[in-house]
Amino acid sequence: PPWWYNRHLVAIIQFGKRFNLNYHEERFVHEDNSNFTIKWYPRKPLDNECFRVCVFVPGLGSLSTDNYVTQFIRTLCDDGYICVVITPRGHETPLNTHKVWHPAIVDDTIYMLQHLSQRYSNAKIFLAGYSAGSNIVHNTLLTLLTSGSNKIQIYGVFCCCVNWCYSGIFYSSLLSHQVKRILSNTMHHIEAEHGENVKHSLSQSYFISEIDHVTSRIYGFSSVEEMYEVYSSLKRYCQQTKHSPCANSNSNSSSPSLCPIFLLQPSDDPLHQL
Repeated sequence: PPWWYNRHLVAIIQFGKRFNLNYHEERFVHEDNSNFTIKWYPRKPLDNECFRVCVFVPGLGSLSTDNYVTQFIRTLCDDGYICVVITPRGHETPLNTHKVWHPAIVDDTIYMLQHLSQRYSNAKIFLAGYSAGSNIVHNTLLTLLTSGSNKIQIYGVFCCCVNWCYSGIFYSSLLSHQVKRILSNTMHHIEAEHGENVKHSLSQSYFISEIDHVTSRIYGFSSVEEMYEVYSSLKRYCQQTKHSPCANSNSNSSSPSLCPIFLLQPSDDPLHQL
């Protein structure tokens, strides 16, 4: 009934629902031994196959089995796409370095896109993200553009509930619990790299911004404010460009060309307020 609907209740309920799909898993390992996984659905493609693939990046603390993830994947597969979900570091597989996942860092996404474009040269790659995942997608596009790379061709982008900036927009107490759970998987690596006081600092952190005081140190920033300044996708977007890198078969330019970007921002979503 209409009286039952409450935007805060709907936002909280989504954290508890899980639905399993028969994913095909693939693991990637960086040179520094950090690793992450991707999950194909409904199948893993052949090397020379011509197909459309949608790379989906979930939100903070989300798993490939979350309801909104599986519903999105099933809908695209019904339209003929092959989908691949990036499972962020520590979310579904143990971490083996101190480099934790953060919604500002796009290294894993870039690495995986390079793999896709090289291995599946006939694939048309589309990107999609939700919440913190959409910020990763948006920052990925800006990174590809500013690097001047034309090796990765993107044909379209969908971003839902973009966290343009990182401070003051999360359900901090709820999401900080998710982040601390992820960090606990790699605490011994973090302590070895940054000292035992890190564990105490995390135990006393109840908001995302407090946890990011630790995360910012891991990634070499002098303060959390500096990290937010560097990785705010809205700030980067305004400063650097109003375009995104994408495929254009008629262009011989060495820089990325344009592609459609669809940004969806619900006006009543308490986690991602306009």
